[in-house]
Amino acid sequence: MPAALGLGDTLQVPAVQLGSVAIQANTQQGKARLQKLQFAGGDVQVNATGEGKLRKSWRRSALSGKGWFRLSPDFLKKNPGLQALFSTLHLPHKPRVIRYTIDRRPGQMRFIAPKTDFAFKKIFGSAGHEGVLRSFLNAFLYQGREEITELTLQDPYNIPRLKGLKDSYLDVRLRQSDGKWILVEMQVVHVPGFENRILFNAAKQFSTQVVQGQDYDTLDPVVLLTITDFVMFKNWPTVQSRYRLFETEQLVEYPVDGMELVFVELPKFTKTHVEATQLWEKWVCFLKEAGSLQQMPSSLVQVPQIKEAFEIANYAGLTPEEAQILDNKALWLHDQKKMRTLYGEAQQRLGQTQKRLDQTEQRLDQTQQQLDQTEQQRDQAQAKSERYARTVQQAILSLRQSGMEDARVCHILGISLQQLHDILRTTPT
Repeated sequence: MPAALGLGDTLQVPAVQLGSVAIQANTQQGKARLQKLQFAGGDVQVNATGEGKLRKSWRRSALSGKGWFRLSPDFLKKNPGLQALFSTLHLPHKPRVIRYTIDRRPGQMRFIAPKTDFAFKKIFGSAGHEGVLRSFLNAFLYQGREEITELTLQDPYNIPRLKGLKDSYLDVRLRQSDGKWILVEMQVVHVPGFENRILFNAAKQFSTQVVQGQDYDTLDPVVLLTITDFVMFKNWPTVQSRYRLFETEQLVEYPVDGMELVFVELPKFTKTHVEATQLWEKWVCFLKEAGSLQQMPSSLVQVPQIKEAFEIANYAGLTPEEAQILDNKALWLHDQKKMRTLYGEAQQRLGQTQKRLDQTEQRLDQTQQQLDQTEQQRDQAQAKSERYARTVQQAILSLRQSGMEDARVCHILGISLQQLHDILRTTPT
């Protein structure tokens, strides 16, 4: 009889052949200890241990354990649907060991990381939670003042619409009650052309407001808030920065409030949620820390909208479809960061190799210069030697012509009789 796993109508797994099973466990007064769980010789091989404290409430229960499992290659060949599932979840479908660890203490919670675009849109772009977005925007755009009292989401969070869309479509887009457009984008990976894309998105939102026949004075201002999980402006020390149109010499602002770019660079923020005092600092802590927290920090949930954001981000509240999309996105981001890290390391090694090549080439040039100098000195020495030899020859001939004996000539010139005869042999007659 086929047994469905509850993961979809297309995945039907036949009965699993477990082979030999060995279990050693004991329970006592709400405590359970699994000393050994082993499956061997079947479709699934398992080796696990664990213990737990079970309570009526799941949140008050505690579980811990570790082990590994492995699926046989024949079992996977018989179940292509399972292979497809492993491929979707980025799990290994080859028959290798998959190790795991479980550690859940009482009262622990798990929150989705707001920095992924899917999670960001769920938290800040869900209909019915506009108060969260208002607080978030007032913190970064208006220094915490409640300037935004009403807003309208233009593309609220919707799972079917999100599936299959490119990342650039996952921004939060809204309109204030005064007509101003606000675009919000969370970017985790610095991709080529990102700076130009920011300008393009802002300009597109500004320009597409006018249709044929309308006047340009109907254009409403556009603010693009970009939050990055990487340093974008290395020469700018602060977390936040704002850009508008100014005259370059007198720094006079352009008379029309057209476009404004606001940036928040998360890596530049070094405070913890305990140290955060301003509203924008608390929101930055939420963005940076929520994915790794197991409780809602009291220092953050003092702000009702941040508490509401934590409740939206609670992993327990996700549907299975949302959890799968989020996990796939997290894996994709992990792969992207890994690839960029490897690319950066490769570029660094290439730069180091190029530097060594340049140094070697420089040493070769220096060696060549030394060889050239040595050859020049040799030529100069040879020319000097030849001039000296000619001078000595002329002196010998002159002294001999005057009737001086060879011994006296050698004494005057400081040469031996043999050297004199050698010089005479090389002297042309």
